[in-house]
Amino acid sequence: MDFLSFADLISKKTLSTVSSSRPRGIRPSKGKPEPNKEDVDEGDQYIDNILQELSVELDVKRGEEERLQRKIADLLKECASGSSASEQSRAFGMSVSRFVVAVLDVAKTRAVECPQLAGDMRNLGVCIEEVDQCINNEVCEQAAQDIHHFLTLDSDVFRFSSAAHKEMSQPKKQKLDRKVPVFTEEETKTLISLYLKNRDEFHGKFKAGGKTGESARQILLNEWALEISSLGVAKRTKENVEEKIKNEIKKVQKHLKLEKEKYSGTGGGIFALPTLPPYLIPLAEVLSEKHHVSGVPEIDDFDDDEQMNGETAAEEKDLITDDLDAQHTHTLRSSHRKSLSASARETLSLFTDKRSMLYEEEIKVAQMKQKKLKLEIEVAEVKLEEAKLALEVTKAKAVAAKNPSAQVPYYFAGRDESYSPSIGFFL
Repeated sequence: MDFLSFADLISKKTLSTVSSSRPRGIRPSKGKPEPNKEDVDEGDQYIDNILQELSVELDVKRGEEERLQRKIADLLKECASGSSASEQSRAFGMSVSRFVVAVLDVAKTRAVECPQLAGDMRNLGVCIEEVDQCINNEVCEQAAQDIHHFLTLDSDVFRFSSAAHKEMSQPKKQKLDRKVPVFTEEETKTLISLYLKNRDEFHGKFKAGGKTGESARQILLNEWALEISSLGVAKRTKENVEEKIKNEIKKVQKHLKLEKEKYSGTGGGIFALPTLPPYLIPLAEVLSEKHHVSGVPEIDDFDDDEQMNGETAAEEKDLITDDLDAQHTHTLRSSHRKSLSASARETLSLFTDKRSMLYEEEIKVAQMKQKKLKLEIEVAEVKLEEAKLALEVTKAKAVAAKNPSAQVPYYFAGRDESYSPSIGFFL
């Protein structure tokens, strides 16, 4: 206990112990009689008693302080001389060592990957030419190996650049994610049902409020945003709702286009058709009915569906400009990678088509060989039967030569006949 705390305790004890009714000294004043001596002695005795009590309490606190100090000193000696300090220092040293080893392992891994990455980048430009050359020369196995090598190089080379770009754009992305959370399945299902109920009004050409009023689409978007926000997932704006509707419609139209290409045989090879979520099936049915006569559905142009007023056009123009500025850097960085990946996929599709044709021709050749083998077996059976018949005829002639006057029975083709050597034919 320090000096200030002890002094504060004494002052509190003094103020709390002294009663307000105790006799107090009377100041001498002019024109008044001096205080009685007995009253003064009584006040001094009262103060002496209080000081004596405080001194006794102070002695007790000093004893407690000394006991605590001895206990703290014993604990410090035990920690300094015992094994706990050494164990803690050893554990700390091992943790530092493991951290240093992990850092060195990461540095070593990057140092080993850098030369390999440089070699892969150098070989990536040559790989497409090798694939084209192998396909032109109809070396299918080598082309498949080159395609696999190209795809591996493509993923390895651009992995670091993609990771770096993702890391650079992470703060902005997190900020956007905080502002616009991803739509849940329940929100999307509700939004699609609202869109299907008011689809004609949403794509209508008229306005609800004249030249300066909001269009029917804007009114519907505001209502839908409030209804989606009432689900409690996140607060949605009309821009979020409109963007989500566009994305879902594009997804469904792409699915319908792939489905048409698959069933018409114009998709460039065999591929698996992705399945739509259950909440998008009604939208797919509506869009397929709409574009049944016109053929493959195109992406709806939302700018031509209504005549926008000045404020709406300005807002959408600003949004488009911001999106273009935000996506420009990423487009420049990923354009080269996308072009190479697209070339590889086209080459792989061409190789797959040729390989499928080769398999079909090989199956036809195998079937023809099987038919030929059956015919050869039948011919061999006929020749064997002919040889057996010739052997029987030879035996009959030999028997007839030994006994010319006798008729030798001979069974030919299941008939009981006799051969007469004198006549020379069967009877």
